[in-house]
Amino acid sequence: DLLHKMNSDNKLSIKSSVETIIKRVRNSINDLNLKNDQIELNQEVLLDYYNLITTNISDQATTIYILHLISREINKSNSILEKKILLSLLPEFFIPFFTTDISVTYPYLSRILTTIQSNMLSGIAPAYIGEIFKKIIFYLFNDEEGKNKNEINKDLFETCQGFCLYNMKLMEMNNQLVGIICLNILLTELDYSFLNKNNFAYYIWDKISLFLDSKFTPKSNLLKYLYDFISKFKIPFKPYVDMAIYKILEYLDNDDPNIRKASLNILGLLISFYPNEIEPIKNSIIKLLTILHNDKDDNIRNKSIYIYNKIK
Repeated sequence: DLLHKMNSDNKLSIKSSVETIIKRVRNSINDLNLKNDQIELNQEVLLDYYNLITTNISDQATTIYILHLISREINKSNSILEKKILLSLLPEFFIPFFTTDISVTYPYLSRILTTIQSNMLSGIAPAYIGEIFKKIIFYLFNDEEGKNKNEINKDLFETCQGFCLYNMKLMEMNNQLVGIICLNILLTELDYSFLNKNNFAYYIWDKISLFLDSKFTPKSNLLKYLYDFISKFKIPFKPYVDMAIYKILEYLDNDDPNIRKASLNILGLLISFYPNEIEPIKNSIIKLLTILHNDKDDNIRNKSIYIYNKIK
């Protein structure tokens, strides 16, 4: 274990530095700038934190110990606001290396994701965890201009995607929400030219199709992801249109209006992108759309009439 390799003097000195930073973060909560729920950490505290990381980044045992101490403090905290502020130290870990050599941070990604994982059910909103994840993705996969790098590290990508899918498989609603929110962030933030798109479309459709049939609770988020996925992978998705359309039609009479809306959006997209594939089941679609003309939700009524006219 790396932590056992550290000598006790070094360990004490690091512990003291981290505790000082955490204490100053806690003290600064009162004068925090919480404009539109954005948490901005005190610059002086951040500089000390950056300094601590850059000094130790090449020593894996010490850096993992720093992350371990931060993780422990987040877990110990009783206040949600305090947890959120301490969690915001995680994306800041990458900042000192963003414009120099971000690859020195690669060995620590799993440890950072584990810290996020252990706070998934602590009362922090999934959307906030999504924001933390989004910042991490940005620093890892973009260059200084904020554009996707030419060379995206596949292993890192798979670690991030694995984090999303792992949470989607868990039974707790919060885990599932974080999983699908973060998967959508990966989809919208990267350009995917580094992957074999056909293989990837097969892999993702296989997963999504299982989640559509399973006890995955935030179905409307899942359908929103599928909409974005088809929009981005229009051609590689073509082989799965038949299967997708049958699954989507099942959701058109769901009790939840958000699920009906999300399904209609996908149906509209499939009709626009793949008219030939839709042709064989056109009549069934028209029948279902006719039923939705009387839906109690205005949006759904209007949308179903619009798609009905399009398919006619």
